[in-house]
Amino acid sequence: SSIILWHSNFLLTKPQNNAIMMAGGERIKKIRRFCSLTQQEFADRLGITRNNIAGYETGKRSPSDAVISLICTKFGVNEDWLRTGAGGDDNMFLPEPED
Repeated sequence: SSIILWHSNFLLTKPQNNAIMMAGGERIKKIRRFCSLTQQEFADRLGITRNNIAGYETGKRSPSDAVISLICTKFGVNEDWLRTGAGGDDNMFLPEPED
């Protein structure tokens, strides 16, 4: 189902069910909770606002490629898992490097 919006002389269709953003937001929340961080602590480590984190987690905002990359770098997260959920939660983090 979609919401149809009229803007000036063109038609915009906005998906009502934002499943992709919500699923990604749920994965961001899983990372944050796994690390036992509040939204504020997570945001501080990434150098962004708590409101952005809340928006990602609720599906109201979509993280930029730069934010996704930052989360992956700072927390050792598998980017493919963060973007798509590939491999399930067992694939959340990158494997530890072997010595």
